[in-house]
Amino acid sequence: MYADDDVATKGWLNKLKKASKALPKSWQDKLTDWAKKGKDYFKKKWNSLLGWAKKALTLGGAISVKTAVEWLIDITL
Repeated sequence: MYADDDVATKGWLNKLKKASKALPKSWQDKLTDWAKKGKDYFKKKWNSLLGWAKKALTLGGAISVKTAVEWLIDITL
């Protein structure tokens, strides 16, 4: 990984942290519960989120669902 990639990743990660903190507390708790049950469980539950929440958590589609899920699990645990 190049230094620029690392800086870019940190920027996206910070934006994702802000997006997840902007969700209602009950949703934050839900994401934490899902994360504790693992990536596969989290991915299955992802589709139950409302469209605007999925869009916010993928930063408007700028990052993939796979990346968002991995980072969200890291953020919440």
